[in-house]
Amino acid sequence: SFKIEPKPITITADSITKTYDGNTDVPRAATFTLAGKIGNDNVSVNDDNLVFASKDVNASKNEETNQIVIGDVNIVARKGSDGKDLSVLTGADAGNYTADISGLKGTITRKPLDVYVTFANKPWDGSDSGPTTIESITPTGAIENGVTAEVTERSGLTFDGASVGSHLTTGASINVGFKVDGKTTYNYTQGTVSYNSGESGAKIVKATFTLDSTYVPKSYIYGNDATALAIDLSNLKLAGGTSVGQSVINYINGRSEKPRLFPNSAEVSVSGYYNAGKNYSVSVSIPTEDQGNYEIVLNPTGWTITIEQYVLTV
Repeated sequence: SFKIEPKPITITADSITKTYDGNTDVPRAATFTLAGKIGNDNVSVNDDNLVFASKDVNASKNEETNQIVIGDVNIVARKGSDGKDLSVLTGADAGNYTADISGLKGTITRKPLDVYVTFANKPWDGSDSGPTTIESITPTGAIENGVTAEVTERSGLTFDGASVGSHLTTGASINVGFKVDGKTTYNYTQGTVSYNSGESGAKIVKATFTLDSTYVPKSYIYGNDATALAIDLSNLKLAGGTSVGQSVINYINGRSEKPRLFPNSAEVSVSGYYNAGKNYSVSVSIPTEDQGNYEIVLNPTGWTITIEQYVLTV
C-alpha cells in the first residue's frame, strides 16, 4: 500500500495593500497566484483566513532625513479558536494541497487624519508675528480612542497687522505628529491641517503689563546722590507673570526725568516735593496712540517714595 501526500503549493500576490484600519484583515480585492496547482483542480485561496501579522503600520523614522519609512508586513494564517492555523485553501480539491505562504507580504499604509489647530489670541507686542500659544489640536477620523495630535513644525504664521484687532492670516505651513495614549504612532499621517484664521479666528488683543513696586525704593535721604532714586524696571511682567525678556534700569534724578519703558513708549513719571518729610508719587502714563494696544498696571497702585531728613552730626 502507499499513501498520497498533499502537494505543496506556493501562494504569492503581486501587491497587497490597505490603509490602516485597526485590524489585521487582508483586503478582499487582493489577487493571489497558486504556484504548483495541477491542471484545473478546484482549489483557490481562502482570503478570509489570511491576516496581516500585525494591525499596525510597519514604520520607522530615518533620523538623518527625518522621513518615515514604510516596510512590509508578513501575511500569515488566521488562528482558530483552538489556537491552530486555519486553512488558507478552499475548493473541492483543497485537501490535496498544503499551502506555503512564507513569502507572502503586504503593506499597511498610514491613515490620513484632518487636524484643526486653535491658536490663542496674542497679547499686543508691537509686531505682526503669529501666536505662540495653542489652545487645542483636534484630529478627526481616528480609528481608536486616545489619539492626539501635536504641532511639530510651523512657519508663516502672521497677523494682517500689528495693532489690536488684527486677525490671523491664512497660508501658514503646519506639520503635526500623532500619539495614542501618549505614545508616538505612525499609523496616522496628516491630512488637511487648518487653523482659526480670518475674521472669526485668533487676533491680537490688548496687552496688560504689570510693574511690581518691590523694585521701587521706599525712601530716599534728602541730599544724597540723586541716582539713589533708582527704579528697576526689569520686573516688568506680562499678564500671567511672563517676563517680557527686556531688562530696563532707569534712574530718577529726583526732579523731572521720565525714563522710557518697554515697549519704548510708556513713561514713568516721578512728581512731588523734593524736600524732607514729603513724598514723590510714581505713576505710569501711556501715549494716546498706544492706549488701545496695552495698559500698565502698578502693583500695588499708588507708589510713593518718601524723602527722609538728612541727619547732621554736630
